[in-house]
Amino acid sequence: MLMNKEDNKKIYEIVSAYTETYKKCPLVHRKMAKILNIKDWEAFECQRAMVDLENFDEEKIKAFSLQCNSLTNIEQLMKEFEIHKYTVRYLLHIIDKQVGFIHDGDFFFRDTPESFYWAGFVAADGCVESNSCNLVIGLAEKDRNHLEKFKISMSSNHHIESRQAETKGKIHQGVAIRIGNLKLREDLKRFNIGPRKTDVYYMPDWLVVHPLLSHFIRGYFDGDGSFFVTSGGNNLTFSLCGIEHFLQQCQKIFGMVGLTPNKIQNKGETKHLCEIQHRGTNVVRALFDYMYRDSNENIRMDRKYDLAKNYLDIKEVEKQDNTTGKRISVAKTGKHPFRGLYKITTPDGTTEIIKSLRKYCIEHGLGQSSMFGAASGNLEAHNGYKCEKLPWCPPERPTLSHR
Repeated sequence: MLMNKEDNKKIYEIVSAYTETYKKCPLVHRKMAKILNIKDWEAFECQRAMVDLENFDEEKIKAFSLQCNSLTNIEQLMKEFEIHKYTVRYLLHIIDKQVGFIHDGDFFFRDTPESFYWAGFVAADGCVESNSCNLVIGLAEKDRNHLEKFKISMSSNHHIESRQAETKGKIHQGVAIRIGNLKLREDLKRFNIGPRKTDVYYMPDWLVVHPLLSHFIRGYFDGDGSFFVTSGGNNLTFSLCGIEHFLQQCQKIFGMVGLTPNKIQNKGETKHLCEIQHRGTNVVRALFDYMYRDSNENIRMDRKYDLAKNYLDIKEVEKQDNTTGKRISVAKTGKHPFRGLYKITTPDGTTEIIKSLRKYCIEHGLGQSSMFGAASGNLEAHNGYKCEKLPWCPPERPTLSHR
């Protein structure tokens, strides 16, 4: 796909050289590739473009230029004029115009919270293809909104495609975004991100001491980490996966916020993948405060942030009463994030009572943080949806009859 004018210039030069050489020596594309010192597939594409260009006169080029004002991508121009992709790019260079998918090519070159967060996410859950300059991020369907955030950060208009993946015999619905840009690939190298990184990734030395490190760690955690509540809802656990060297680096970083290093355990799925876990309210709160400081909803994954924040908030509610020495009951406060009902008022005025606000947000494409904010009274509404948290009452215990 078209990325910038430099790409067009390259195609222009190759097609021009190919055309002139072909006139002198009409050889097959593989021999032509050797003459022009280009790849076989580039020569083959140029051969197709050359055939198209033979039918283009000045009038047709003017018509092509006018259509560029109304058609927004290369595929539409290819279909309208029935020409090859390389022909389109060659003509775009001639008329000095640019259409197609766009994005910020210098995104990973700059030191910003956004670039560090998404670099961390790519390090964990992205892919730099070894046979191309494509950056690919694939997620589960439920996390489609996170790829929308990536597009906003990248100033991109690329499509998010649906796809299926098979894991352990089960088919899972997923989504992916693919951006091709050689500069993005080169800039990611400074974060030690390259092809086939899964079993070898660790942070470069400069990154470990960088002021924006917490954003990178949060991005990596959103890709390859999790919060989960143990059975019974008594403990919130922080989990992070990676190779042993990477997790040793993280242990040192977490030590700066007062955490004692835990044992690094083998994940079992591969001989390289390991895992660390931290459990306990105070420990997880320290990690939470470190990772999410200076963050915003555009550079964090809603469902992970919401789960941890709601759990830690409830622990604040369950603090000890200074006067009686008794603990406040969650059932009496009605603020337990994992229990109770929610009253939803939709933009058209209809109301419904739901049990899982998180599931409702996923099904309707709503931001979980914003909806929980509306439920707590911090926001009036989110995208026209109003939410009210209904008090939770514990179920009545059965009365035993004495005979």
